[in-house]
Amino acid sequence: MRHGKIRCSSHRICFNDLYSIVFDDISKNIELVTADKNEYINRLAGLSAEKYGAKKIAAQKVQEKIQKRLVEIGRILQSMYEDKALGHISAERYASMSENLEKEEDDLKKCLTEIQATLSQQTEQSRSAKEFADLIEKYAPITKLDRPILNNLIEKIYVYETIDENGKSQLTVEIYYRFIGKIS
Repeated sequence: MRHGKIRCSSHRICFNDLYSIVFDDISKNIELVTADKNEYINRLAGLSAEKYGAKKIAAQKVQEKIQKRLVEIGRILQSMYEDKALGHISAERYASMSENLEKEEDDLKKCLTEIQATLSQQTEQSRSAKEFADLIEKYAPITKLDRPILNNLIEKIYVYETIDENGKSQLTVEIYYRFIGKIS
């Protein structure tokens, strides 16, 4: 209000228009979940079944390699310490070699943490998608919107400023669902 129309514009929408947009979007999602629930869950998770499986397998293989290398580094450091203690290698040589191995170990641990975070994120996305699919499936077939449906399915709705493009008014509405956020 203080800065006028330049900084703040009207973001309003007619009840019937909003009702229609939300009803159509929920109906579309119900149709998709009833047609093929597994495909719908994979789509919501952002991954096709093949892509998800391939990514997960690749990440697990890298994770195994890193874990094996970390075990090797531990053995090498132990062996080097024994060689230093017995006088087979100098203290300078031990310090130089152990510094390099410890740096590699730190880098591998960071990489391992990232891979584990990625794997857990993929699992969380799939779990959230399944929860939402189960939730929205309860409302099939939908005939009208009511308060419990909206409260159970929708987290928030954003109505953006009306934009005039080529003489036509364009209104953007974003619907954020529970568990998964914005679908499209």
